[in-house]
Amino acid sequence: CPPFMYGDEKCNTSCICHKNNTNYCGNFDGRCYCKNGWKFSDCSILQNYCTEPNTCPGPYSKCTSLPGGHDCVCPIGMTLEDDRCIDSATCTKMNCSHACGVTPDNPEIETCYCPKGMKLNSTDKSTCFDCEESRYGEDCQYTCNCNRINSISCNKSNGLCNCHIGWQGPTCNNDVDECTLMRQPCNSSVQCYNTPGSYQCLCLPGYEKTSVDSECK
Repeated sequence: CPPFMYGDEKCNTSCICHKNNTNYCGNFDGRCYCKNGWKFSDCSILQNYCTEPNTCPGPYSKCTSLPGGHDCVCPIGMTLEDDRCIDSATCTKMNCSHACGVTPDNPEIETCYCPKGMKLNSTDKSTCFDCEESRYGEDCQYTCNCNRINSISCNKSNGLCNCHIGWQGPTCNNDVDECTLMRQPCNSSVQCYNTPGSYQCLCLPGYEKTSVDSECK
């Protein structure tokens, strides 16, 4: 088929792909194969790499999403030193609770900044408060993806999930199979059975428990 056309031997159906963002269109089904940095069925949405946990790890570094990647920069008035954004030592007007930056081309303008995991108070413009429970990152603009049942918390700074015992993975959705661990949770007279987030130790054939807390004999 000609580029961005698909169908039977006539190839007379146009693909819905955004051509500038698409590598090619499938000849049989019209599926769009997006270029790096683009997503959705028609390759129309720019991938936001800044929503990935722990992107631009410095407390004040700001993330800018680019096609195929991202860039880490400092807020206006802060400077990059050893991969970290350092606040200005010349702020004299604003009584910032955390960091302050002076606009380079206008020293009269001073701006307070909050570290990731906090948001600037819109009233006094100088103090910071913690993100809500399900938010994280710069100005609390990102939503945590942690499984709420299987996780203890979401790191408000970088979005990393702290899983309950028995769960693992970036979002705490993956069950830990305790029965396959090198250190077995059950003794030799019982069979280990994995369960979601936990495990059970059941007696082998020919063994039984004389009480709830006793060993299989």
